[in-house]
Amino acid sequence: MIIARSNKWTGAFELYKQFKLNDWILFGLLSVTNIAVPTTFSCMAPFFNDVATNKGLTLSEVGIVFGVFNLGSTCGAIFFGKFISIFGCKKIFIFGMFFTSAATICFAFTNLIQSKYLYLISTLTLRVLQAFGSSAFLTCSYTLAARLFPNAISTLMGAFETFSCIGYAVGPIIGSFFYTLGGYSLPFIVLSFTLFVIGLISIFFISDLVDQKSNDQTLDDLENGGFKKLLSSKDILLLLGVVSIVGFTYTALDPILPLILIKEFNLSFIKIGILFGLISLGFAIVAPIYGYFIDNQNNASHTLYIGGGLVTALSFYLMGIQIYPLFTLNLSSYTIILFLFGCSGCAIYVPTFKSLLDTVKAQAFPDTITTTSYVSGAFSASYNLGGFLGPIICSLIADYVGYKWTMTCVAVLVATYTIIFTLLFILPKRRSKVGGEVV
Repeated sequence: MIIARSNKWTGAFELYKQFKLNDWILFGLLSVTNIAVPTTFSCMAPFFNDVATNKGLTLSEVGIVFGVFNLGSTCGAIFFGKFISIFGCKKIFIFGMFFTSAATICFAFTNLIQSKYLYLISTLTLRVLQAFGSSAFLTCSYTLAARLFPNAISTLMGAFETFSCIGYAVGPIIGSFFYTLGGYSLPFIVLSFTLFVIGLISIFFISDLVDQKSNDQTLDDLENGGFKKLLSSKDILLLLGVVSIVGFTYTALDPILPLILIKEFNLSFIKIGILFGLISLGFAIVAPIYGYFIDNQNNASHTLYIGGGLVTALSFYLMGIQIYPLFTLNLSSYTIILFLFGCSGCAIYVPTFKSLLDTVKAQAFPDTITTTSYVSGAFSASYNLGGFLGPIICSLIADYVGYKWTMTCVAVLVATYTIIFTLLFILPKRRSKVGGEVV
């Protein structure tokens, strides 16, 4: 059984030096899973649009198929965040891996469906089931990191997000490769088998957490307040809004960017997959760096929130209608913009989990697995809510005003929320510190 470490860490190297064999096994297993699960649901990005539109689906319907994954994840995160303290991380983690594997293998054969509406209903249903299973793993990962390594949360989150982004980066590449090699079903079959094997291995190496409180007291905490109490805080709502913005922007490109790249540059599915991978590559490179500075530098998160929000808004502005033109878009400029977008999105995503836990602690929530699992569930649910709305809203807007204006609208949204967050969250925290108050 792995136990929480002392308060002596000062960075990533000190953290890893204190790892024992069991720590490394758990860290390795969570890292591999953080690669495999995102790969599974991002693998279809390069080719699904083409397959779906050939079956008669509209761009808006394709956007719903992409976005509904995050709706399922939102529901799953809330559900599993509430019940981790009852059933334990091990059972929920293993259930999630097997459940996602089963849904993925079923998705592999949806191409055999000829009816447009039956195809749409089947893909929607299976994406929701995939999402529900994957949210179990994700919520458990956050809970394990927060409870076992409480003083290096952002460092570990940064590491896990790096592996997750590797999954997002290689997912479209692997998907397009296997699609080219063996058709629609092959990518899903390969990845379903991978998740099944990881689930089997998890049986032997994932352990349940032991809370300091009794089970009866944990159940009392569960009944008194829960998510309702958590969401009554203005600061927590503002932080969850940041997470939703990240989810929104990261998925907004899924249904429309492949079509634009094909139309403007006549790119192959593999090249489109590589361009999508640049977003995750940027995220993966900077995530551990951000995590280290958040854990070790005062106010680093505030700088990242503001800088990341502004650069993200700029990235969408450059891909949209440039009211004040800066340069003409070509394939090289898309490459740079997507990479920078990955870096800036990471800047506003990685600090939020630690900020949420700090805010919860400052507001006198009990320091229990129940509280941590609630925060983990709310964090994951917020990201996936944004991820659900992103492709649906943006594909609907694109149907009416076009791709370029859609990107401009997203830029305005991100810039506006960055200003609101700065005024209502960051500046009050700064004033509290100047006044000597504890925040």
